Parts: sequence; structure tokens; C-alpha cells
Amino acid sequence: MHLPVCGWLAGTVYDMTLEQAAQLLDKELRRYPWYIAVGVGNADDGHPALFLYVKSGKHRKLNEVSQGWRGFEVIVEVTGAMRPLARKRA
Repeated sequence: MHLPVCGWLAGTVYDMTLEQAAQLLDKELRRYPWYIAVGVGNADDGHPALFLYVKSGKHRKLNEVSQGWRGFEVIVEVTGAMRPLARKRA
């Protein structure tokens, strides 16, 4: 999905795809232990959005990012800690 987006912060104009914004957000947040992943999709209103999956939602950096990232809406999903499902051996 390629859409040029105008950022709302300080009149900044961002010309990047949703996927590029997701990659930058992943790079920015990867070092934090509460971060799980970032995904791309559409918000309930149909507009492109970044989906941010986190273990807990009370972090200063998370508060900043939840206001928007590179002109895209950020939807934060607090999931708690995740673990893979145990597999039964045959």
C-alpha cells in the first residue's frame, strides 16, 4: 500500500508507505522490553493504520507513539506477555 501522507506534527510532510513507517517504528521500539511487534492494516474507519502490540501500556515512549507515527494512526494493543503454544509430539 503506497500512500503519501501528510504528518500533523509541526506541519511536517512525510512521503512514505505504511510499510516503511512500520519498519521505522519497529526499529525505534525494538530495544524496549515491553515491545512485541508492529503490524499494518486498516483502522475501523478504513484508513491505513499501524498496529502496535505491547506487553504493557504504561511507558513514556508508548504515550508519544500512540499519538501517531510519521502521519499514520497508531492503534495500541496491550496483549500481556506472549508465548508459543506447546506442541504435542506424535
